[in-house]
Amino acid sequence: MTSRFLCVKVPPAGVRSRQLAQAAAVAEQGRWDGVLPELWLLAK
Repeated sequence: MTSRFLCVKVPPAGVRSRQLAQAAAVAEQGRWDGVLPELWLLAK
């Protein structure tokens, strides 16, 4: 049996993830550039 997988880079969705990314960027760099970090989505 063989399986196929697909890896896709996607930005997180939702208000909470945007707030967390903004807070982390401001704490680390002192500012936020408005871009959410990309995450890997693995699908079978």
